[in-house]
Amino acid sequence: MPLEEYLTEDDLKSCIPELSRFLWSEETNFTPQKRKAIEEVMLELSNRGFNPAEIMPRLYIRYAGTIESADHTTEPSNEDLAARLRYVLDVKVFTAGGLKTLILQGSNDSETWETIDSRKAEALGIISFILPRSYLYYRLNVTITGGSIDYAAFLCDTSIEKLITYKWLELILLDRFTTENDQYHLKMKYFRKEYENLLGKIRIWMDKDSDGKLGLNEFSKTTTIKILK
Repeated sequence: MPLEEYLTEDDLKSCIPELSRFLWSEETNFTPQKRKAIEEVMLELSNRGFNPAEIMPRLYIRYAGTIESADHTTEPSNEDLAARLRYVLDVKVFTAGGLKTLILQGSNDSETWETIDSRKAEALGIISFILPRSYLYYRLNVTITGGSIDYAAFLCDTSIEKLITYKWLELILLDRFTTENDQYHLKMKYFRKEYENLLGKIRIWMDKDSDGKLGLNEFSKTTTIKILK
């Protein structure tokens, strides 16, 4: 499940702007709560019959493994039915010189393309952000005026990421509230409810035939396969 590793505390701050100045005024590392949130979401999905190894395969726009030093355009991705919005650019090899500009484009018919994002790769490392909207097809226009680069570019479904976000916030607020119905307790109950509501209606996409693509029948709703213990 490749989404949770890209969540940051900045993502959480955007969910509770009115409390951010209190939550982050003293404690600045909520990694323990994040680990616990991931564990709880994984356990919940496993209890509902999902195989974590099949959940949310990445939609690759470009695999790493080939160093590039010239301009090019990637082949359009396969049709993406999961409406994935988390874009990840992982620069594996970077040699200095010139500019290396990667322009992400999207299309709904693989003929007319719109620019979604344009950025310069300037060092090794991962760039990750949420797209403003989804498309059925994606490609990259890459301009390299010097040096070379090797990178992976892919998209991830954000449904389970939202589950982890809600659970992470619930656990942070659980540790902070001191009295019943104080501001932290009320927010904790709100995010717990949001978590339960989302868990009851999201689609879980799975690559059941291991072909690297998602078919129309390769999803289940969480409400349909609850395993009782």
